[in-house]
Amino acid sequence: MGFGKRVITSMWGGISFLPVVIMVNDTLISVTPVPDHLMEPGLEVGEWLLVDKLSPKLYHWNREDVVLLRSPFKPAEKSVRRIKALENDWLFHKATAEGAYVKMGHCWIEGDAPHPHEEVINQRASPTLCGPVPLALITGRATHVIWPPSRVRKVW
Repeated sequence: MGFGKRVITSMWGGISFLPVVIMVNDTLISVTPVPDHLMEPGLEVGEWLLVDKLSPKLYHWNREDVVLLRSPFKPAEKSVRRIKALENDWLFHKATAEGAYVKMGHCWIEGDAPHPHEEVINQRASPTLCGPVPLALITGRATHVIWPPSRVRKVW
């Protein structure tokens, strides 16, 4: 077999594997960075998360899950937040000192930071600080921190 034919054969093998990689990334698992400071101290900017993308498609989520979601205001932006309440739940919100009802098809999300950093709020880097969001915006559930190596662990 000539050199050119071997190159083309090996390229074809790599190209034929590409759809499998894309399918796994879109539907099963992916990795994403923590985009802002609102999940500190539990998750820090610069850490990378392993994201389970199958759970939201099967409607498998629980209170206290850390999820990846699209911003309702800027769909190109992704946020990492914690689910505090699911549909048909009542919750007492600390900031307003009032109860809130989470309607069907929604969940209540919040960051872990006790006081969001001023620069994040002022720059509007992440408009989904907390509150109700449609469940359809959830694109994945964070399961593990995979980078940096010194902080590899399961996400609680």
